[in-house]
Amino acid sequence: MKSALHRFGRAVAFFFMVLALGTAGYVAAGWTPLDALYMMVITIFSVGYEEVHDVDTPALKLYTIFIIFAGTGSAFYVFGTVIQMITEGELRQALGASRMSHDIDVIKDHAIISGFGRLGRIISKQLHESGYRFLIMDTNPDRIQLAKELGYKAMLGNALDERDLRAAHVERASVLATVLPSDADNVFICLSARNLNANMTIIARGEQGSTEKKLRQAGANHVIMPAAIGGRRIAELILHPGDDIERKLERVETSSDELMEMGLQVRFLAIPEKSPVLGKPIDQVLVAGRDPFIVVGVHSARGKKTHGPHSDHRIEATDQIVAIGPQDDEPKLMLKGAAS
Repeated sequence: MKSALHRFGRAVAFFFMVLALGTAGYVAAGWTPLDALYMMVITIFSVGYEEVHDVDTPALKLYTIFIIFAGTGSAFYVFGTVIQMITEGELRQALGASRMSHDIDVIKDHAIISGFGRLGRIISKQLHESGYRFLIMDTNPDRIQLAKELGYKAMLGNALDERDLRAAHVERASVLATVLPSDADNVFICLSARNLNANMTIIARGEQGSTEKKLRQAGANHVIMPAAIGGRRIAELILHPGDDIERKLERVETSSDELMEMGLQVRFLAIPEKSPVLGKPIDQVLVAGRDPFIVVGVHSARGKKTHGPHSDHRIEATDQIVAIGPQDDEPKLMLKGAAS
């Protein structure tokens, strides 16, 4: 596109140079500047009006012939460059669409990412940087355009429709990650995808804890709660499916930028010395604001860090509970049935 603009700039500059030099030639022959410019315009664009002055000398006639060739040529040069820019852009767009369609037709052993929202963008970026083949599917044309601009393979489609899943070659895919915000949609996609490919790995996003069982029954191998793990974990499950979730919790605690992209936050809640939660097992301690927070670790004053604490882990004075939850919420420590 940049070279096309340069060509257009050169063409316009050449046209105005011919216009200026031609006008100067008629002025040198004794015409007024306005008459000379008028003569140049009607000559270049072949309007056919009468000359403002008689072209009655051999030199002036030869000069006018030169102006006809040079002026008309410069005008065609400008118009031709404009047409070339238009046709090249359309051709490039058509070739790009054809190439993308061909790439999708031959893709295999790939990951299908259903949904290109905030979470889908995090996953795609991680997979792209790792060189893993993947295909994005979304119903929003603007999101698909953004994905293509980022260099990702993407198609406009709805994973709820089996025809679109087939168009994404789900039967040849190794992984499907459905990260739509609706648990019901993710359950349906898991069912459809599992029916079309019994051997693929399915990773599903869940917002409500009660949905996890339904997603697994629908065929999901892994159920990811974004508040607990985040987008990076989904990408890691695709790249390293054998990893253990607990081994990654420490990285989740430090991934504050990534969590912020998803509207989440990490909170460290200190345990006061006279708190009623002291000595209580972690499963009796609730960290909640308007919505529940998920406890991912306990840091003791002695420097010990426990990630994914067991339900019988007991709270001690000056401990810090590490919890993840909504960004705009303020959590509090509570015993079941009583505030601390």
